[in-house]
Amino acid sequence: MARTLASPVNDSLDDSREFATGPLPATRRVGWVRVGLISAMVGFSLPTFVAGVEVFQAAPNDEAALAVLLGCLMLTVIGALTGSIGACAHLSSYLLVRIAFGPRGAALVNIAFALSLLGWFGVNIDLFSAALLRLFEDALGMAVVP
Repeated sequence: MARTLASPVNDSLDDSREFATGPLPATRRVGWVRVGLISAMVGFSLPTFVAGVEVFQAAPNDEAALAVLLGCLMLTVIGALTGSIGACAHLSSYLLVRIAFGPRGAALVNIAFALSLLGWFGVNIDLFSAALLRLFEDALGMAVVP
């Protein structure tokens, strides 16, 4: 019986089922609209808006708008190039990085990626802690000093 994308996977996870070491088979591929909608939902998050507000508070409006537009343009170009290569090769981004930069270069790219994720985690924690402090003040009447 053929398994569809919507059916649950009860098999044990290994590299052959996760396609971490080879191309994704045609039976497991999805359309670009679905991938684009998922990417958009990741991009349109509260921390993203907070980061934008912080840029506009730190710089004059014209400079902040230029910075945001240039950042968006760079991300769009990088995302379009990466997406088109991935769509043609049907490989994961990790495998594409290994092919492009070799094992040692891929390790450096992955370290840079991990550090950027740590920074983004910090932005999320800062946003959560500010909301929690405000909740303590408003709901419980407690002023908590960080």
